[in-house]
Amino acid sequence: MRVSNVIIRFGQRDPTKKRDDSSNYKQAQVRITPLSIVKYGGVEKYRIINSRWISNGNRAAAIRLAARRGRRFEEMPRSINFNLDSRDADVWTGQSMAINSDLTLRNSAPYDRFCMPVQVFSVGESKDYQYQALEHTYGNALPEDEDSDDPNYRPVYISGQTIRIEDGAGNPQTLREAYDSVWPDLLAAYNVVFIFDLSCVAGSDDITEYAVVTSSGNEFAVLTTPILLDVRGLIAGKGGFGADVDGTAAAGGPAISLDDNIRLTNTGVIVGGGGGGNFQTSTDVTDADAAGGGGAGFDNSVVGTGSGPSTFS
Repeated sequence: MRVSNVIIRFGQRDPTKKRDDSSNYKQAQVRITPLSIVKYGGVEKYRIINSRWISNGNRAAAIRLAARRGRRFEEMPRSINFNLDSRDADVWTGQSMAINSDLTLRNSAPYDRFCMPVQVFSVGESKDYQYQALEHTYGNALPEDEDSDDPNYRPVYISGQTIRIEDGAGNPQTLREAYDSVWPDLLAAYNVVFIFDLSCVAGSDDITEYAVVTSSGNEFAVLTTPILLDVRGLIAGKGGFGADVDGTAAAGGPAISLDDNIRLTNTGVIVGGGGGGNFQTSTDVTDADAAGGGGAGFDNSVVGTGSGPSTFS
């Protein structure tokens, strides 16, 4: 029952396919507990959960599930059976309790008798009540658990390549809309964090549109602490269009529209799109013209068009 490696597959592609078909999930969250592997002689124990109910945009739920499963079974739990008279049988399945007996000894120094926390997982009724319970242990958090046990922590993960934080149907959305698709409410005490992870390339396909928009206007005002943008990947505007011959180059597109107060942690890159190049007219007798190149950005823009005389003498 010990688990050292937890794999959560989520973002199901086709609900008609087999649940255990790994290719039918868009993402996977992997949590490995090195101390559990070392303690038990290098033996790795896997638990794979194929989650049909965690959507592709809700990595927060996958991280929380992996953390709770991994921490709960980091140690090999002990099982204990006991009976209670009917007058004492107010304990039922799922409840937690502590058992102190000659059988409940610590599995580390000083190996003394103690009140072992357990969780009841089976109840049977005969002349008395017969119980089966499992020792309840809970390992330490790992850095990748992202404060998953804090009830006020509300992370939203932005992963992979995305155009204007598009939703599942491919429609652009604000960060507030992305939050509402993951969490049911917004209260003053919440710590709302938007994590643009290492795989994230968030941009725009239009030089007039921002790659990221926080909201339609101060929609996080209820929060005591402003939202945090934790940028670990790339946020980039679209590159500007190159100039046609005798035309004008376009500026690159913007990266972020801040319509709310924010906190910012940036270990990645935030950049507007590069401006398009101007056209070039030769200054020698060749009298040749060339259009400008497109600007660099999330979506590199096309070069300009047209040319001047290109005869050489």
